[in-house]
Amino acid sequence: MWFLFLGALLAALVLSACWGDREPAQQTPQSAQPTMVTPSSSTQDQAVWDRVVGLTADNISPILRPTTLPAGLDTVTLREPPNKLDPHLFVVEYSGPEKLLLVGAGAFNPPPPGPGGYQRVVTVRGQQGIIQVNDAANPKERVWLWWNEPGSWVVQAGGRAIDSVFYLVVAEGLDLEEVIAVATSLQPLSP
Repeated sequence: MWFLFLGALLAALVLSACWGDREPAQQTPQSAQPTMVTPSSSTQDQAVWDRVVGLTADNISPILRPTTLPAGLDTVTLREPPNKLDPHLFVVEYSGPEKLLLVGAGAFNPPPPGPGGYQRVVTVRGQQGIIQVNDAANPKERVWLWWNEPGSWVVQAGGRAIDSVFYLVVAEGLDLEEVIAVATSLQPLSP
């Protein structure tokens, strides 16, 4: 199932998101603050982000890395497209027991919400974004959050840079508040 999900996510080569039905704009939820931890400063974590910078720094700026994560995300890997590395996008995966978090930048086209899902306008890092819940009855099933981050992005080889980067955070097993907290914690890396 995840192979199909990742394949669809990475194969999408259009910038515009599929908006589907949206709920009215609302403020970011202000319920109980999630328990967040500083990402492991492990060699593995540093190696993944060093590789992201090495592969994409000429095409994506800023490269944003989480400074806090929900507890229980113990493994980090760089998701790679099935055929080759693409210097115009990246997806970093954090995982743990019954939890998954993907942080990516590039040409993604999130699918519309499921029949019981919804979308809502939120503010992410000072930008208007969309948060989407796949199933309102089970919001932890899958949450999507996307926005255009001011910066510079070369979408494809030989292309001209545009003045924003499409960022996407996808989560399973996490609350909306945790997903928003991760996005809020993102900070630029230097090449």
